[in-house]
Amino acid sequence: MNNILDELSILPENYRELNTAIKQIKEGVKKEGVSALRVKAQLKYMELMIKRVKDIVDKAALEEADSYGDEAFNKYGFEIQKSENATNYNYDNCGDPELDLYLEKEAILKRDKEARQNFLKSLKEKFVMIDEKTGDIHELYPPVKTSTTGLKFTLKK
Repeated sequence: MNNILDELSILPENYRELNTAIKQIKEGVKKEGVSALRVKAQLKYMELMIKRVKDIVDKAALEEADSYGDEAFNKYGFEIQKSENATNYNYDNCGDPELDLYLEKEAILKRDKEARQNFLKSLKEKFVMIDEKTGDIHELYPPVKTSTTGLKFTLKK
């Protein structure tokens, strides 16, 4: 295999090239007999590669962007600007008993909801239930199960 950084240079570097690449892939898979399985596997390799290098590349890119100052700059077909991308709040140290109560109720509701959903999933047919509090009669049915068929790719080492 050649140096992967050299290979990355063939990837799009602007909006027009991106659209051209997308069009070529779509047409290749639809009309030109390109193996869709091969393209899917290559995309999967790209996903895995991105996932494994993203943290270090993000950190290095942020450091490199510092050399451009705080203003937005154009590079590689993008306008790039440093920004706060995610804000998170940790409420553990707030000491608010009302929030603690809400969190406790939320956990109980989540557990009860999951138990009820599991009960409904266990139904094989209509189930008639009488509400002990009101005397109301309810007809319960199993939930409708849907799924999609896809391909599972497992990387062989």
